[in-house]
Amino acid sequence: MINGPASGYATIQGTTGNDIIHAYGMFNVIHSNGGNDTIYAGLYGTVDVSSGDSAVHLEGFGNRVTGGDGNITVTGSTGATMMTLGNGNNAIDAGGYGDYITLGNGNNVAHPGDGASTTIGGNGNDQVTLSGFGNTVILGNGNDLVTGGGGANSVTLGDGNNIVNLGGMVNQITVGSGTNTVIAGNGADSVVAGAGHDTITLGGTGNHVVLNGSQATVTNQIGLDVVTANGGSDQFNFVGFGNQAIINGPAHVDINDHSTGLIVAVNSGNQIDTISGFGNDVSGVVDLANGVGNYHSVADIMNALRGDGHGGTVLALGSAPNAGSIDFVDTAISQLHASSFVIV
Repeated sequence: MINGPASGYATIQGTTGNDIIHAYGMFNVIHSNGGNDTIYAGLYGTVDVSSGDSAVHLEGFGNRVTGGDGNITVTGSTGATMMTLGNGNNAIDAGGYGDYITLGNGNNVAHPGDGASTTIGGNGNDQVTLSGFGNTVILGNGNDLVTGGGGANSVTLGDGNNIVNLGGMVNQITVGSGTNTVIAGNGADSVVAGAGHDTITLGGTGNHVVLNGSQATVTNQIGLDVVTANGGSDQFNFVGFGNQAIINGPAHVDINDHSTGLIVAVNSGNQIDTISGFGNDVSGVVDLANGVGNYHSVADIMNALRGDGHGGTVLALGSAPNAGSIDFVDTAISQLHASSFVIV
């Protein structure tokens, strides 16, 4: 056992063995020097764990912890702590606000504090549990799990089969390619997804989702949500009121409209879309932009409507071989009116 001075301000050297180091004073600098050590550091203490599988217990504020490629456990701190750990399977349970954590490649488990924290990780299967507001999480490729938080959190994940389940409002979530599951929060959240098979659930109102070539299923809960598909093959399930679907580029989008006042903005003629339930949405509108379908008036659109052979109505989006269409599934021609369409 190695005991530092109670007054602090000391440089404490561990051995190459398995040490227990007590350094509760202020501004101590502790070097583990190898071995599987247990280290207790006080206020403003600095801990260097260059190698080994060690446990670091922080008793104060403003600590600094650096680690090598071992499996390191860090607990405690009351905030403003900076941790930089290498490639290993690390576990962090921090407290306080404003912690800054950098992790290498590995399967890490982290609770970065009570809010306003930053966690940056490499490739691996990481688990991050957030508390409070204003946290930032940036992780590399892997099957990551990020949960919790009270709102205004930013989560950016690489490619992989990720799960994000956040609380609060005004969260920003970006996921790469893979099979991702995202529960965005309680409203005013932003989600950006890459190519992959994603399941996205929106809470509250005023959410924005951007899908970039994905095969995603997006489901909202209240309304005033905007979902943009940039290519891909997606399904949107809308309830509530005042939602908007924006469809760009070659895409195949299936929309289940159980809402009121849905706006479907179609910006490309080489997509194939289906909309079910639209006949019951008396204030729903399909907005054809950028000359889609070469329609010059709403009357042209109404004259172009044809039965789809299954009790619904189809609208061609052009005459070229690669032209797309909109199939109003379960909606007869008689249920569509001039007010159902807008040309921009």
